[in-house]
Amino acid sequence: MGVNLETGEVVNYSNAPGQYDEPEGVFPDGKHTLVESDKHGLMGYKHDDLYKLALDGSGSIERMCYFNDGKKYKSTNGVISDDGRYMAFQVPETALIAGVGQGLYIMDLKAAGF
Repeated sequence: MGVNLETGEVVNYSNAPGQYDEPEGVFPDGKHTLVESDKHGLMGYKHDDLYKLALDGSGSIERMCYFNDGKKYKSTNGVISDDGRYMAFQVPETALIAGVGQGLYIMDLKAAGF
């Protein structure tokens, strides 16, 4: 969700009831946000991966990581570099509490096609 502080307008960016979405930050272009989401399985926050969500109200979302396909790991706590070229994130086991990671990863977004 987003709120225009000047007008009070509320926008539901994901348009996906029942789907877990937790924004992690806005891409430098201001047109997308990085979200932890369970869109691929609708199993809640313990089974999320990182997605790129459009901030135009269309609900357009693109999966960026596939660590949760085996249901043992997930990708979380992503951060996009100021130049939009890299994403840093962690990959914990699904059983661990939120915020705990088991390794830090760096993704070259240009090389990955984002």
